[in-house]
Amino acid sequence: MKKFYYIAMFVAMFAMACENNETKNDYQDSSVTGNEINIEEVACDNVDDLLVKCDDTIDGNEVQSVLKDNGVVFVQAFELRDGKWCDNRAPGGFGVVGFVIKDDACHIYGYTAPIDADSSKFICDTYDCSYDVSNAQILTKSKHHDFEYSAKVIYLKDDTIIFDGVLGMDDYLNDNYAERRVVYLCKLDDEAPSKWSESVD
Repeated sequence: MKKFYYIAMFVAMFAMACENNETKNDYQDSSVTGNEINIEEVACDNVDDLLVKCDDTIDGNEVQSVLKDNGVVFVQAFELRDGKWCDNRAPGGFGVVGFVIKDDACHIYGYTAPIDADSSKFICDTYDCSYDVSNAQILTKSKHHDFEYSAKVIYLKDDTIIFDGVLGMDDYLNDNYAERRVVYLCKLDDEAPSKWSESVD
């Protein structure tokens, strides 16, 4: 009888251990893949779903480090207009390709609008900016208004970085400049700064 009792107890303990192990593995798997974001698949109708996923605490010092060592390449951008998210640009097709933060300045690289097939030039436009470490924010001084735009990093994982706010590239002569909101979906590229700098006409 004693032998049977020990066998039953061992089986029960083994079953509990297996159950705990499965639960732990399920939790680890969901935490690794739960907030993965493929920024190339985001569209106007799921920007709000994207923003829900961007709820992790952002380390402002880590953001500062990656901005120092990389160029930021634009992949997609969506602007909130009349309560709806609209595709704000077609990266590569309209001109701006990315930016570099260096020496309290935001250097924005891109192509000028072509007058004819051969007249487009690759240029760099520079804005005065600062970086707020505590809020992981880029603060950019407008060239058209007495105003400072802010763009907060809301997601940073591997080579993907997402900003929410307004960057210098969207400094327009518009009336609602203080109310604008854009979500920029970007990639980090450590080779971009030198490549862009060498390509400026």
